[in-house]
Amino acid sequence: MKKILLLAIVMISVSAVYGQKKRGSKKRAEKKIEKKEEMMDEEEDGEEYAKTEYERYRAITLGFGPRFISTDPGTLITSFTDNSPSPDNLMTTTEIADGYTSVGISLGYKFGRYSGLAHDLDIDVTLGDAGSGLMLTYGLGWNFPIDIGDKELLIRPSIFGGFGGFGFEVGQMLNNTGFIQIGQTQYNEPALDVALQSSVLVYGPAIDLVYRVMDRVDVFLSAHYDVGSNNSDGSIIFTSQVEDAKESRLDLNGENPKVVYNGNETTTLPYDISGIRIQIGASFLWNRD
Repeated sequence: MKKILLLAIVMISVSAVYGQKKRGSKKRAEKKIEKKEEMMDEEEDGEEYAKTEYERYRAITLGFGPRFISTDPGTLITSFTDNSPSPDNLMTTTEIADGYTSVGISLGYKFGRYSGLAHDLDIDVTLGDAGSGLMLTYGLGWNFPIDIGDKELLIRPSIFGGFGGFGFEVGQMLNNTGFIQIGQTQYNEPALDVALQSSVLVYGPAIDLVYRVMDRVDVFLSAHYDVGSNNSDGSIIFTSQVEDAKESRLDLNGENPKVVYNGNETTTLPYDISGIRIQIGASFLWNRD
């Protein structure tokens, strides 16, 4: 009887130990399954982060590219007599070529949805002695995201409109009588830089291709077709060579100052900014949600 009781106790003990081990193995297997599921979720989250983590963006952009301005060859004659008691006279002759190519730089602020409405505000500066100028434009478009691996390419067609001013440097006005007076402003320096400028409206279609290369950095390629119109409000600008930001501006009124282009008096300037404007650049994404 004692042997049977002892055998029963041993069997119960073995069964208990085996059951505990089995339950432990089952728990370890369940933990492995849970861990694997978590890893799969993390991979899916990582893929989603690369593509659709954010809905909206705000970015500062910097771009550059060639700029073209169309002109008709000819001779531009500029004359002016200042307002000092002993007047100084300006008389310059500027040869206008058959078009100009320059370098342009743009600074922009862009915001919108990665898939949806997009807004662009841009300042575009064209450098150079001839055909130089500045444009301020606003664009309204729509972002279409396209998956490329674990990244996105944004295609953004848009329309834009704005205004600007372009012109030509035409030489210097020399001080021969003590000081140069433009209106009520006196300049006590040897000479003033002189430029002509007129205003223009611009509008047209555009398309941007935007690709993210880093977490907060995009690169882009953009093409605008500028339609320039209403070339008007011509003016002559006298700029100090000594004092920064000191200048005087007078309207071209056909008398004093007077501008003659190819033998005809004019109050505007002979240029057309219409055409394709292409640039490449980078965007810094400083706010996303």
